Amino acid sequence: MTAPTRRRLTGWLALLPALAACSSPDAKFYRLAAVPGTVRPVPRLRVELRQVTLARYLDRSEIAWGTTSLRLEYRDVERWAEPIGDMVTRVLAEDLSQRLPQALVVPEFSAIGGDPDTLAEADISRFEANGAGQVVLEGRFQVRRLGGRAAERNRQVTETVPLDGPGADDLARAMSKALGLFADRMAEALAELGALRRTA
Repeated sequence: MTAPTRRRLTGWLALLPALAACSSPDAKFYRLAAVPGTVRPVPRLRVELRQVTLARYLDRSEIAWGTTSLRLEYRDVERWAEPIGDMVTRVLAEDLSQRLPQALVVPEFSAIGGDPDTLAEADISRFEANGAGQVVLEGRFQVRRLGGRAAERNRQVTETVPLDGPGADDLARAMSKALGLFADRMAEALAELGALRRTA
């Protein structure tokens, strides 16, 4: 191989990473959104929502798609716009605030809120498309009233929401609805604690 040919080949090889980057599709970013639910009258509770715990397989920027009961798929071009644990906690707090308008619901690391009289904690073990055209959310929560007459509620929750289509937009929309159903159950439990507070 002559020197000019070698230089041309070296130049083309140096360009390959840039060409590959140009041909790769751009990543798209998605987020969850609060959805409205049943409004419940409660006393003026001050609720601190602890950081939601997610299964480790969910804690990554790529969106998880379940293709079978045992197999997951992550797509590099479909990503969450913020850490999913932070996003789920924030959106769940928004969902609860809409359902409990007389209560102050703030995430654990919020700069506002003051001293809470009620704690809410959630642990989500599954939150993905299941390969059968549905989003599945499985988890449990605990709500606890602090102070004199302490009380608590613990519930296991499973919610399924059909997907409207095969895209990541459809997935984010269905996941938002599933999280809203989870919030419905939490709001119901918090309303029960509020009713106990009125009779204390």
